[in-house]
Amino acid sequence: MYSADDIYIIMKYFYLLTIPIFLFQSMYAQDFQVQQQLVIDSLSQIIRADRSDTTNANAYLGLSEILYVNNLDTMKILCEKAKAIAEVNLQKSSLTPPETKAFKVILSQSLTNIGYYYGEIGDLEKQEEMYLKGLDLIKEVGKKIDIAATLNNVGYLYGQLGEIEKQKKYYLESLNIRKEIEDEEGTALSLYNLGLLLYNQGDITLALDHLFEALKIQEKIDKKDDIASTLNSLGYIYGQQGEIEKQRDFYLKSLVISEETNNKPGVAIIYNNLGSIYKEQNEYDRALEYFNNCLSLSEEIGLIRGVSNSLNNIGTIYEAQGKIPVALEYFRRSLQIREDINDHVGIINSLLSVGRILFKQGEVKKANNRALEALELSKKIGFTDEIKLSADLLQKTYKSMGKYKEGWEAYELHINMRDSVNNIETQKTAIEQSLKYEFEKKEALAAAAREKEVVLAKAESNRQKIIIWSVSIGLLLIVIFSLIIYNRLKVTRKQKILIEKKNKENELLLGEIHHRVKNNLQVISSLLSLQEANITDETAKAAILDGKERVHSMGLIHKMLYQQNDFSGIDMGEYIKTLVTGLLDSFGKNPDQFELNYDIEDIHLDVDTAIPLGLILNELVVNSLKHAFQSIENPKIGLKLHERNNKLILEISDNGKGDLGKVESSTSFGMKLVKSFCRQLNGKFSMEQMDGLSSKVVINDYKMMSV
Repeated sequence: MYSADDIYIIMKYFYLLTIPIFLFQSMYAQDFQVQQQLVIDSLSQIIRADRSDTTNANAYLGLSEILYVNNLDTMKILCEKAKAIAEVNLQKSSLTPPETKAFKVILSQSLTNIGYYYGEIGDLEKQEEMYLKGLDLIKEVGKKIDIAATLNNVGYLYGQLGEIEKQKKYYLESLNIRKEIEDEEGTALSLYNLGLLLYNQGDITLALDHLFEALKIQEKIDKKDDIASTLNSLGYIYGQQGEIEKQRDFYLKSLVISEETNNKPGVAIIYNNLGSIYKEQNEYDRALEYFNNCLSLSEEIGLIRGVSNSLNNIGTIYEAQGKIPVALEYFRRSLQIREDINDHVGIINSLLSVGRILFKQGEVKKANNRALEALELSKKIGFTDEIKLSADLLQKTYKSMGKYKEGWEAYELHINMRDSVNNIETQKTAIEQSLKYEFEKKEALAAAAREKEVVLAKAESNRQKIIIWSVSIGLLLIVIFSLIIYNRLKVTRKQKILIEKKNKENELLLGEIHHRVKNNLQVISSLLSLQEANITDETAKAAILDGKERVHSMGLIHKMLYQQNDFSGIDMGEYIKTLVTGLLDSFGKNPDQFELNYDIEDIHLDVDTAIPLGLILNELVVNSLKHAFQSIENPKIGLKLHERNNKLILEISDNGKGDLGKVESSTSFGMKLVKSFCRQLNGKFSMEQMDGLSSKVVINDYKMMSV
């Protein structure tokens, strides 16, 4: 899959320079190629008419910026002509100040375009020279919009050179100028660039803030190609967080816009990213189809990074299929291209791919050398994920070579980097908060409107998806709100120790809070019931029913605490029996027709343990009621809760017809909740198949309350 940094190449195709922007403002997506040819013909006529030097030089630049995608050599020739015209005129002593300024702008832009050419052929030193000369010239002119554009290009160059701090410095300078002059299009680009840079440095929350801010501006000014690029990057980032459905949704929205505007580089990248999704799902034939489509389109338009990434990804498919020699050939072809264009992240990726194959072939020493090269380059550019992957391969090769000390050091580095990446995972809640519910709703509605224009037949389905998404976010906010209330309860309890005179007041306050939380959860349950009555789609109704049961599970705990007044903890025996009876009733089951076997010790838990444990129990019992008892004459459910060796053990079993393999491979929201709450309690979740399905949760972090 393209990294977020690779996706940046899309933006370069639309922000190379600023002077010919007026040439494109009248172009419409459906007539893009026809309009483009008209512009080319118009510029060619200007040059043939032998008009003024400034007009001809600008015409050369305009042609270069239209033709550079398909013919870099032609672009360089055209820019050299513009550069020569500007240099000759700047030697004249008769130039007026406005004429001098105009030719300096032309010369600056010519140098920047020529620098771009050198960058594409891998001569980064020459590119740096051209860019910095162009920057000095445009600063002399003092035209801020062009200064900002050139600063942006210089920043991108330093990213290619691996000088990340310089890259950030130039990006920030560009952003500040664009905000100062209220250049919305440029501001969005700078925010986008900074977002990708922050993502690569591991600051996911701030990266998403920048990308969503850029997206707001792009939608406001209706820059469709930029919207597509930002959606693509957001899809990649969410995919790295394990949110595959959201990732696919962003990619498909981006693809619709890119095809609408005939943005072939954008289409190629999305083909590649969709192929990566299918590869992760082991649908290799489908993945290979997308990768080959990306390769063909990238070769057609001269997208060098697209070619190298496609070759590497095709190699991974052949590797997964056991076709090792073929995979190695693709990896080596990709590595050669990436070395030619000095693509640091791509080089690391290809070195690790080649090293991995060599290791499988038993050429351990060669694999070790590749891993060392990748690690050295990863440390140079400071990218955490690449360091982690390099250290992982390195510790394997050292172990095979019998170098256990070096292997242990590489393993420690891998673990440290892995923990750093995992810390990113723990930021998901903060990420969701930073996105803000209001903007998510607006973005989802806007996306639905765009899709309705493209395919009217899917409008009703899109509306139901938005409803489900809104309900899910609402439930997430409820959980966050509840956790905030619990934290306040803890503070209140500490104050009770210090202020004995207010014992009674605090107890009343605590009871009132539980009562209000219970009432609020009941209101939410009622709202969900009202929503359910207006929905015809069975999938949406099932999702809302599941949400009601989760709300009921949390509300039951607050109800029990409120009724017993002393807040000494939750009687888990009473709670479990009440919860199961309520679930049977919700699903229209007669408790007398079920054999319910309870084996529950006299255990009282605090609220922070009882709520996630109750939600785990809720999901597992609901799963049995939904799927286990079709055609079962004597349905049975067993529930055990014991404390053994400082561990809390919860077991749920049934005698149904559940398929262990399907349950373990399930990506349903319910199973994600079970695993998430197990991690919250530092627990371990397992399942086995006996007479039916048996689930077991072993919890390490819990708090018992004395009665």
